[in-house]
Amino acid sequence: MSPFPSLHYSFAGRRVLVTGGASGIGRGVAIAFHSDGACVFVLDRNAELLAVLKKEYPSITTICVDLLDWAETRRVVESLAPLDHLVNNAGVLDVSPLHETTEESFDKVIGVNVKAMLNVSQAFVKGILEHGSGGGRGEATIVNISSIVSVDWLILTFNKLINL
Repeated sequence: MSPFPSLHYSFAGRRVLVTGGASGIGRGVAIAFHSDGACVFVLDRNAELLAVLKKEYPSITTICVDLLDWAETRRVVESLAPLDHLVNNAGVLDVSPLHETTEESFDKVIGVNVKAMLNVSQAFVKGILEHGSGGGRGEATIVNISSIVSVDWLILTFNKLINL
């Protein structure tokens, strides 16, 4: 018998929140959880893409919210408690050269990629503390998704600056 736990885990009946879940990787993650029987909640700022997801998967709960709105995001996440799993997938990238990045663009990147992740995670954990770990049904998890694209962008921009 293996000393390691089984790699198979059923998400059936689990409550899962996915940020940035209306497109791309987040959409795939939300659909995968749904396919395994989870009760899925998707947060995204794109109402059109949320409507498409909802039409294709009517049992997925879609919520349009701008993660840059700290108070509204927190209110929405807290209203979904108890949750079992959180996937922080939402992210933005500014592809302008480093020396042309504006304060507004930088604030948006930090706001979505860092502050929103913290805000959503805090609201998720608050629900766990109030309702028990994983809504009282087992262990809760937080998965933060990021991209190597940001590292590639930084290296490319740095190389461009050196070669000016």
